[in-house]
Amino acid sequence: MTRSISCHKTIQISLCSTIIPIALSSSHLLAAVFYLAACHPVSLGLEQPVVETAHLKYASLQQLRAALSAPSEYISKEAALASTLTLCMAEIVSGGEEQNSWRTHFEGATALSFFDTGDLAQTMDSPTKKLLKQLLQSIQAVAVSCGSPELRSSRSLCEESHNATPNYIDELTGFSTSLLPVFEEIFN
Repeated sequence: MTRSISCHKTIQISLCSTIIPIALSSSHLLAAVFYLAACHPVSLGLEQPVVETAHLKYASLQQLRAALSAPSEYISKEAALASTLTLCMAEIVSGGEEQNSWRTHFEGATALSFFDTGDLAQTMDSPTKKLLKQLLQSIQAVAVSCGSPELRSSRSLCEESHNATPNYIDELTGFSTSLLPVFEEIFN
């Protein structure tokens, strides 16, 4: 499954060591991981039972929706963000049922990432938070570099990436983080 997200071994290991432990305690993330895993063979041109894949997607969406809408229940912001990003990546990998269906998940993930209360803000420097932020920014980088119309939340992510600590070559996108604002300027 991780090979459909990145060919970089370090990213594959980071995804497994970060996402899987959270998924073991979060049913919506576990279902999203299974959905992404089911989409991987489709991205390789192999057959995958459509009913099973759709069921995994539906189960993840229903469980995430229930968790987010239960005000009395504690929900890990990291697990919610990871679920939303995983669903977004699954839509990208599978080609999505509808054109640009990944955007809904991306915008949800962006909203969750800027929700600055609770455990997500307290773990700002954690490896999990860093990986989730990197995934979010890499999805945005691909969208912006492909000339996709501006996303409502892309400005904040571009500025945050540009104002962040020193620029580096991102393992997910394969180019310098300093190029994200340049891509945005070109395509806006």
